[in-house]
Amino acid sequence: MTRPGRIVAAAMLFGLAMLAAGWLLGPVRVLLIEPRLGSVAAVWLEAPIMLAVILVSARWVSRRFRLAGDLAARLTVGSLALALVIAAELAGALALRGQAPAETLAALLAPAGLPVLGLYLVVLLAPVLVGGGFEQDQGGGA
Repeated sequence: MTRPGRIVAAAMLFGLAMLAAGWLLGPVRVLLIEPRLGSVAAVWLEAPIMLAVILVSARWVSRRFRLAGDLAARLTVGSLALALVIAAELAGALALRGQAPAETLAALLAPAGLPVLGLYLVVLLAPVLVGGGFEQDQGGGA
């Protein structure tokens, strides 16, 4: 696979891991936790699980696709994965709830949306923060 192909594949797997976790946890949050604790508490309870998925996935794709030592590639993986996640969130909100993209994005500024914004930032930066590692570097260097 060419280098750009490896970056795109890493981003797709990273993004799909987060989408899978979110789509598994989402119904639990909405159907079981929100009615009892409210939307803000439900999102905060889900956030640590999503954070773990993000960090583990970022580390795995960085190792699997040998991205350590390549800061630009890791930042590109985070950017593309974030774009995939946001696009899927917007499409899902429209298809499942009839919520327009502008409404979905505006909801991120509500109290229940703030943890999601934080997690989006982590998605962007996670490959950079956890994706390094000297074991993968190809150069000799100090």
